[in-house]
Amino acid sequence: MNQTETAPPSTATTPQTVREFCLELVSLYGQLIDQGSGSPQLVFDRSTVSVSLLADRFITFFDLSYPLTHARLEEICEGSGITVVASKIQGHKARGGNCSYQGKTYVYYKEGDPPAAQVHSILHELFEIIERWLHGFAELRPRSHSIVEREANDFAARVQAPPARILEWINVNGFDVVGLRRKFDCSYATALIQLAEVLSTSVFTNTHDPVPMIGLLYERPTWRRNPTGRLPRLALRYFVKTPGFPFSLRKVELGRVSFHQNGRTCSLKRLAQCGSQLFLDQVDFRFDGGTYPVHVVVSHVRWRSIPQKPVKVVIQIMPAHCPSLRTLAANYGLQSSELFEED
Repeated sequence: MNQTETAPPSTATTPQTVREFCLELVSLYGQLIDQGSGSPQLVFDRSTVSVSLLADRFITFFDLSYPLTHARLEEICEGSGITVVASKIQGHKARGGNCSYQGKTYVYYKEGDPPAAQVHSILHELFEIIERWLHGFAELRPRSHSIVEREANDFAARVQAPPARILEWINVNGFDVVGLRRKFDCSYATALIQLAEVLSTSVFTNTHDPVPMIGLLYERPTWRRNPTGRLPRLALRYFVKTPGFPFSLRKVELGRVSFHQNGRTCSLKRLAQCGSQLFLDQVDFRFDGGTYPVHVVVSHVRWRSIPQKPVKVVIQIMPAHCPSLRTLAANYGLQSSELFEED
């Protein structure tokens, strides 16, 4: 599989501090602009530097190796005058934060989170600090909080699981979200999103056709406290769709999707709630009057502390003419199953 385009190359720099990383960005991409005062000011427009390029330069600047560890990020932070603190955040979906107080900068991550989630949180907060510190080197055109939050998540995912390294891995191992998560020690969400990111800019080597995949991640929001002690229900958290399908599909339209085989019908929601891992070979995917033969792999993730039910469910869907999910099912040791009837 080849990618149709690649991110601009990054130049190597002696690893130093986050402030020096900011200075490098400004020196490379800032502009001297006279805004009418007669004295040109150095202006850095973040919109001219993609998150992809910024992540690539961060990886090169700090000479990161993989899987990326909490200890390596803490080393970068401490060398940059940033104190990393474990926080006892309870009963809330917030994973981290950052602040400056009395000349010191702090990054907080959730103490009880898995290591992969902690790494993501620290990277997210580092992006926000980089965004803020850039003001110290150049005038930074204002950007909305929602944009910064979205880009911080994108940056964290790209640094934790770089697209170029993912492409190398899937060319050998296939479209295995669970294996990808294990390889890069990232979250299942990051693995799914980054896999889709790579596939969206890739083509099959033999046909040069796009690589079509629909991916869904269902999770139980275990951070919510339930007074009855019952497990929260599975909820759809992420939905991705790469080019190559003959239809458009949005997250809000997923309720109109159904699967059909030998007179049986099943919804996506019911498929996520099935009791075991599953491979569906050549079932009909129906949406808004169209019927499309597909392969489906349903993967379960269970925790030792909650063995009775899956905590996460990954569903991958590809057209039946693509053999990739058959290969994945064989690697999982899954035999083809019959579609079960909707309750």
